[in-house]
Amino acid sequence: MKLTSLKNNLKNIVVQAERFTGKNINLPILGNVLIESRGKKCSVSATNLEMAMEANFPCKASQEGVITVPARILSTVIQTIPEDNVTLEEKNNILSIHSENSKITINGNPSKDFPIIPKIKGGKKLTLSFLSLVDGLKSVIPAISRSDLKPEISGALFKVEGKKMKLVATDTFRLAEKTMTLASSEETKASFVVPVRTVEELTRLFFEEGDEAVVTYSDNQVVFAVGDQTITSRLIDGVFPEYGGIIPKNFESTALVEKSELIQKMRAAAVLSSKLNDIVLKFSGEVMTVESSNSELGSMSSKIKLKKFTGKPLNLSFNFRYLLDGLESIPDEEIFMGVSGESSPALLRSQTDESLIYVLMPIRNI
Repeated sequence: MKLTSLKNNLKNIVVQAERFTGKNINLPILGNVLIESRGKKCSVSATNLEMAMEANFPCKASQEGVITVPARILSTVIQTIPEDNVTLEEKNNILSIHSENSKITINGNPSKDFPIIPKIKGGKKLTLSFLSLVDGLKSVIPAISRSDLKPEISGALFKVEGKKMKLVATDTFRLAEKTMTLASSEETKASFVVPVRTVEELTRLFFEEGDEAVVTYSDNQVVFAVGDQTITSRLIDGVFPEYGGIIPKNFESTALVEKSELIQKMRAAAVLSSKLNDIVLKFSGEVMTVESSNSELGSMSSKIKLKKFTGKPLNLSFNFRYLLDGLESIPDEEIFMGVSGESSPALLRSQTDESLIYVLMPIRNI
């Protein structure tokens, strides 16, 4: 193998691929990336057996070949090279990296030892704007459960309904749902749960505006293809809970509040919150009071003039971290809040866009 590439092109792909490697005493090869040159294409692959990445990068290949080398070492070495161009050459499982003023060698391993990345046979496809997918995933990621106790909610639900798809996440304390339009879908009804780590890596992929995501899924696997990059992941085995019943449809009280001001008041109140991370929102007429209290530190109270309020006065106690996550995931500056009582879930959404909703349980119900 012999190829020449811009250093930054190679560096970006290798740094990204490193996140897909794994540590396994019995399979140390999982800490490696696979570099391959075939015809006019050069690629880097990595896998930890749970998920995998394959990505092509621009290069000039003068000799075909393949080698696998430790990802951490390769990533670190490439970032130390100051020149713009690098040449990679493999001989006898040793990778040589040349630049104008340096030569580096890294001991590799036979490519036959690298795990085969499985391909989906007979899967179903759907397509949509990758930018829309990334924005949707970023909106729901905060609500994904990080506990292993309920693996079925330790990822994001992809739920196809006709020409729409919903992304849903919950940790039982809060729930986020984002609805988006599909460009195409081979099924009008389907659902699968993608692990949180895969979801997070999807939001880190390099892409250009206008790129389309092709999603191919089967009973236990999913593949996301975006430009020259492909992510393959296992699916979570389990049934995502039916969540429709906890989304409030009618409200006893509603409020319209300026997001930035509420976030500012909440961050101030959080300094004096208790170990439960609780703050209290008191609605009275067109004024909201944000309060916190800590028996050891002190207390705080500040007022916000609401844009609009309807219904009866009430007090709601929330985990401020969960509430901040919800507020920050909504892109609009004016936030709609709807509640049906002090022990019922509250709903947050944009004033102008109902495609993203965030449902949060009051802290007394936790």
